[in-house]
Amino acid sequence: MSTKNAELLPNLPVNKVCVTDLNSLLVCSLCSGYFFNAATITECLHTFCRSCLVRHIAVSLLCPKCNVLIHPTDPLVNIRLDSTMQDVLYKLLPQVEQEEQRREKEYYGNEENMDCTNSDEKMKCGDEKSKSAESLSRRIVRRKRISPGSSYGTAIVLEFAGGYMGFGCTDSIRAMLRRYLWVPKYTMIGRVQNYLHKKLNLDSAVQVCMFALTYLLNESLTLDTVCDAFFPDSMTKPITLHYAVLHKSYIQSLQES
Repeated sequence: MSTKNAELLPNLPVNKVCVTDLNSLLVCSLCSGYFFNAATITECLHTFCRSCLVRHIAVSLLCPKCNVLIHPTDPLVNIRLDSTMQDVLYKLLPQVEQEEQRREKEYYGNEENMDCTNSDEKMKCGDEKSKSAESLSRRIVRRKRISPGSSYGTAIVLEFAGGYMGFGCTDSIRAMLRRYLWVPKYTMIGRVQNYLHKKLNLDSAVQVCMFALTYLLNESLTLDTVCDAFFPDSMTKPITLHYAVLHKSYIQSLQES
């Protein structure tokens, strides 16, 4: 500290903090060790070792600490490497960094674990190993995503029921090529209607309506409610929803009648 700053801050008490008092902020709750390649979940800002977190999301899409949903389909999207946290850890505990470097050298130097001989090849092999872990996680998540139903979402088959011709709708409207969706169970029907409206590039004078069996669905209903009411087997197979393109004035006349 410079002399000028010392004059401005006279004899302030210095409180020393033991590093072990900070362990709750520096230790991964999954492996109980200090962070290695720290990664943070953007939804709740909890931090873990990157490799621990990748293994965790292979079996669960929830944060290990607070159980918040990381992402309904691809949790790796909401996981970020936290270089700031890792730098703080190495600054407080330089011996941890040195120990990790020593273990890494031993690992890559062992021919039974790695055949790479120079540093470039080691880095390349390490990257390939990391990508392999991510690829495995994505494959597992993808299998979850296309499963008919889960505690987080519902598989939907969209069937085009046509448009009403009396109010300006023409036969130029074509059904969506992508008929299958995996949607979070708390999504409202109105959100699905807006999605279809944009994908079909429709005029503002018309509206997309959703039907379950022969019943017109209110846009404020959630998919979870629809499944409970019409599709009791939604956990084992996809549900089929029909959508039609109708003129808003025609919909209003139906509601009035």
